[in-house]
Amino acid sequence: MVCAAACSSYDGQLDDDARLVVTVARTAASLGARILTRVRALGLRGDGATAEDTLTGERLDIRARAVINATGVGAGSLDDAIRVRPSRGTHIVLDANDLGAPHTALTIPHEGSISRYVFALPQAYGRVIVGLTDEDAPDAVPRVAQPTEREIDFLLTNLNRVVASPIRREQVRGAFAGLRPLVDRGTAPTADISRRHLVTVSGAGFVTVLGGKLTTYRRMAEDAVDLALHTRGLTAPPSRTASLRLVDRRVPVAREPVDEETGLTSAEVEYAVRVEGAMTVEDVLDRRTRIGLVDADRERCRAAVEAIVQRSLADGA
Repeated sequence: MVCAAACSSYDGQLDDDARLVVTVARTAASLGARILTRVRALGLRGDGATAEDTLTGERLDIRARAVINATGVGAGSLDDAIRVRPSRGTHIVLDANDLGAPHTALTIPHEGSISRYVFALPQAYGRVIVGLTDEDAPDAVPRVAQPTEREIDFLLTNLNRVVASPIRREQVRGAFAGLRPLVDRGTAPTADISRRHLVTVSGAGFVTVLGGKLTTYRRMAEDAVDLALHTRGLTAPPSRTASLRLVDRRVPVAREPVDEETGLTSAEVEYAVRVEGAMTVEDVLDRRTRIGLVDADRERCRAAVEAIVQRSLADGA
């Protein structure tokens, strides 16, 4: 017997994890932080870091009262005492109309499991994202993680168990993957590794934070900063992160779309450059609007977006 039920809920309203990262950085900047992008950490110590400007190759010696290593799957390259076990999570991108243009998420349990699910999540620009997988990724960490056909097939198989009109492979408009920075505790499958975060002090005196989940990012930050203060003998007021509001994201009044199919407007592109720190067309397409999740959309929008990026950078110079 198959049972089905539905409910409406109001948690988990995040619709763009990449833009959350940008918004957190903007919030930090509004409180006095200095944000450096396109800078690679080469080495860390308790009172600073050696870094490199990836645009110019310039070496930077950064001094600080405390240092926190929050570099995700790259954390192990800066702290020899920890072992990172990356786990790949893959998503596929579908045309929302192929699923009836849903306005709510679909939650699908894995067959034979009561704790693992596949989700179909409505997104902007007429898309639905279906994810995700949990695959061990023991090889060298790539610059950009890539989905596999086996994972795409897994997601389609689970989705098609519950939809009236099965989605075919050729209807998949795009696919992307990310790597979870799990703490290697010797557990067999990565799906069974705890998502609890680890905060620890390295032999060089800096703090490393690893693991965790997006939904606990504020608690992770609080724990990491508290340990850094204690380790370095610093004092600070009590943490406000539990109640601190992020800065608002207010895109200017929409203008005519620069792309009819996605509805992307020039105002969104200008906002990405002038407010959200985008410096290239890839920043806008792949790390702000997420238009680039679909290759065809990226190529179709590229020329128009590049022109707006260059104009916006010139106007702000």
